Amino acid sequence: SPFASDIQELSNIGVISGYNDGSFKPNAPINRGQVAKMVVIANGLRSTGSEQHFSDVPASSPYFSYIEAAYAQGVISGYSDGTFRPYDNVTRGQIAKIVVQAAGLNLVTPTTPSFTDVPTTSVFYSYIETAKANGLLNGYSDGTFRPNDTATRGQVSKIVSLAINLPDK
Repeated sequence: SPFASDIQELSNIGVISGYNDGSFKPNAPINRGQVAKMVVIANGLRSTGSEQHFSDVPASSPYFSYIEAAYAQGVISGYSDGTFRPYDNVTRGQIAKIVVQAAGLNLVTPTTPSFTDVPTTSVFYSYIETAKANGLLNGYSDGTFRPNDTATRGQVSKIVSLAINLPDK
């Protein structure tokens, strides 16, 4: 797997774990709750309170503390209806935003887009361009980034691993 070393590193530091059968399933989708957990652990973020900010993430949720920590640090935001949708698959655009914010990177906004399907008007434009500029992600050989595609467990592991190993971290 092209993600093997990144997956192993994150596993070693307790950011991720595999399935009970010993597999990791790098090509499987990853949900928003799992991503919140990964970036919170990887970046050592802490939650300061116990207030519930999202109607669909009660204190009983296994992701509650991670989502609240990520929210408190400005790493994630929910939807306009007050939900976070922790079990929705995360998209490639969303993971770019989450990882860039978790790493505290200064946003870059080039005048010319790097990817044919991520125009300057995209809500993820600066985050995707910033992630690319910092070597955290790439597009596809056809010049696209596919921001609405579901990110896989392997892709997210690689991006998070690269982000926590940036020189300024």
